[in-house]
Amino acid sequence: ETQSKTPSTYKASPSVSSTPQAYEPDVAYTLNILANLYKNTQRFTESEAMYKEALEIYRRLAQSNPQAYEPDVAKTLNNLGILKIGIEQYKDAIPPFEEALGIYRRISQANPAQAQWYEVVLCNLSELYSTVEDYLKAYHLNQECLPIMKKKYEADQESQRSDYADYLGSHSCCCVFTKQYAEAEQYAREGLAIDSTKHFIYSNLAAALLFQGKYEEAEQIYCQYKEELKDSFLDDFKQFAKVGVIPKEREADVERIKRLIKE
Repeated sequence: ETQSKTPSTYKASPSVSSTPQAYEPDVAYTLNILANLYKNTQRFTESEAMYKEALEIYRRLAQSNPQAYEPDVAKTLNNLGILKIGIEQYKDAIPPFEEALGIYRRISQANPAQAQWYEVVLCNLSELYSTVEDYLKAYHLNQECLPIMKKKYEADQESQRSDYADYLGSHSCCCVFTKQYAEAEQYAREGLAIDSTKHFIYSNLAAALLFQGKYEEAEQIYCQYKEELKDSFLDDFKQFAKVGVIPKEREADVERIKRLIKE
């Protein structure tokens, strides 16, 4: 007859209370999952609290083992930044994105597996700076991202065509807002050459031409697309005036174009 084992025969698992450090990575991971769940159910206060609690744990773990836990610090920072954007606290989203980008920029050099996250945070932050109208910082981040986007497009033109054209179009807009009109024209033309269906880019191209004094070329675009892009054109002029990027010597030309669009 086989004798059954008594409870004393089995070894008990170590308790969480006696070895809390062994379970901290699991706690932080679970907090991140719950934070995502709360964010998706619009319980934003709870979500933020859990991201911050997870971040505190990961920071502590990274002090003793940076190679293992710095990626988790950066990923949690990115999650926190996305949460802030979701609740339209755009300026509060900048610090976590900046810190995450600094980490990914550094660790992706030694660990190519982190390169994808570096690209994601880089794009998130460049768009965020445009949203808060810090176009110079957005411009510099776009310049950092462009070679990456171009390489991806060249490797797979069919699947990357739309995204790359969008990015070039967005960067051309950023160039207009930083008064780099020739660059804005260059990137707009490149974006349209890749995907001519991205008509929003014509707004950036027309402005870049107009501000360089190429009135006839700009007028042709404004006339051709004024029915489709009328509101976009007029909104752009309001924003250009607000930010102060319209060259003084082109102000009369802008007024002529605005009258033409409204006809």
